[in-house]
Amino acid sequence: MPSPTERSTHCGNRRSPDGSTRPARGSRPCGDLQGGARGESGRDRLNDLAAARTRSLRDVGISLAVLLVVTGLALALRRSITSPLREVSEAAQLPVQRRPRPIHVDYRGRDEIGDVVAAFRNLHVTVERLAKEIREMTAAVRHNRLEHRETSPP
Repeated sequence: MPSPTERSTHCGNRRSPDGSTRPARGSRPCGDLQGGARGESGRDRLNDLAAARTRSLRDVGISLAVLLVVTGLALALRRSITSPLREVSEAAQLPVQRRPRPIHVDYRGRDEIGDVVAAFRNLHVTVERLAKEIREMTAAVRHNRLEHRETSPP
């Protein structure tokens, strides 16, 4: 039994009147509060921490995989949009006289890009027809084969 002059501390130590501390009889060290229960909660905390790290790494891995898939899809979509538009743009910039071959834009989609390509094809056919007529008329004028038509004044 402690003497009335000693006071109890939270670690089971007794403090003497001079301020020094010494362990009480039968007391446990300060770091081992509640004995085995503290050890079990420590192990539980370590297990929880390991499980949290595992979940975090799994989540990061899943996020990176999703990011790679979405990036791949975005690049494929970009290529499917820009490739036909680039062909149309390059073909439209060539003057009719300098075209080495007839223009062929290979796209058969049923979307807005397909509509643009179809309109370009129609425009190209019209331009080629008009260019051919102009060349024929120019050749006829050069060879003086142009028929003169007299038109009556309105």
